[in-house]
Amino acid sequence: MSSFFQKGVEMAFNHSIIQSFNHSIIQSFNHSIIQSFNHSSNQAIKQSSNQAIKQPFIHSINRSIVQSFNQAIKQSSNATLLLSLLQKIA
Repeated sequence: MSSFFQKGVEMAFNHSIIQSFNHSIIQSFNHSIIQSFNHSSNQAIKQSSNQAIKQPFIHSINRSIVQSFNQAIKQSSNATLLLSLLQKIA
């Protein structure tokens, strides 16, 4: 009976060690997969929302630069034309 009892204790002990070992491995594996997935999902969300925010902003800045540049060219052309007319009159 003592041998049977000892065998039962050993089995329970082994079962508890194996269970906690498996639990710890599974937990850390799951944690690492979830962390990795969350990180890459968060990165994708951040990048796409940053892109969505930047796109109109950059477009508006580019449009503004082009308009300013065009305005400067017109003013420069007008000044050159005026100077040329003034020289012809004088």
